[in-house]
Amino acid sequence: MTDQQQGATLAPVKLKYLDFLLAVHKARQSHKKPLLIPPDEQRLLEIIAVRYAMHQPLSMMQALELRDELFLSPSAVSRKIDKLRDAELIHVVVDTVDRRMKFIEPAEKALAHFEYLGTLMPASTLG
Repeated sequence: MTDQQQGATLAPVKLKYLDFLLAVHKARQSHKKPLLIPPDEQRLLEIIAVRYAMHQPLSMMQALELRDELFLSPSAVSRKIDKLRDAELIHVVVDTVDRRMKFIEPAEKALAHFEYLGTLMPASTLG
């Protein structure tokens, strides 16, 4: 049995991040913007972009070790990387010093994706 009043305590509290998630969810359901990607690929893309922004690009081997964070097997992570690359959201760059090392970087299309997500943020979080 559920308590009908249980959610009422959240209404007066301003939950900016929840507002943002709701906006993303609505945009995903409306299919207005085809740039929205599945949540597991979104999370991987976020990790890649954050590491790139920190000037610590994610290597392919490091990405495959994200299984605990992404709750995916290394082979599933590899498939997600392939999907992101096929969607032109990431680039895999070979290290100039050690050609065995490959780094994953966000592409222009990924930056446009994050720019779009930024437009979904509630106006109160932008000021």
